[in-house]
Amino acid sequence: RNYKGIRSVWRGAHFYPQRAPKEGERVDVRAIYWGWVAWTGWIPGLGKVVIIDHTVSFTSLYAHLASIDVTVGEKVKTGHILGAMGDTESFFGKRLYMELRRDGVALDPLPWMR
Repeated sequence: RNYKGIRSVWRGAHFYPQRAPKEGERVDVRAIYWGWVAWTGWIPGLGKVVIIDHTVSFTSLYAHLASIDVTVGEKVKTGHILGAMGDTESFFGKRLYMELRRDGVALDPLPWMR
């Protein structure tokens, strides 16, 4: 994708709030499956990020977070709040960018959402 002269490659999915949040309203981001927090921090182009190790070669990445509410090494359950949706390093406003990988290969995360 090219946007204002900046080229980027997306290997995941973008999720938006169901409705426009009111000023200061928090939109929680939840883990799609249980695992351990492998990494949290800042990645250029993705902003504030949480990576979850789900074992058996699966990892998930949650990006553009406004806040991170977990720490590295913490065990999380399915649905555990990881942080809040935000727009850090996003060109398009509040959103969640999410990737799911197995052995480093990107997978479609949408079936996991059902």
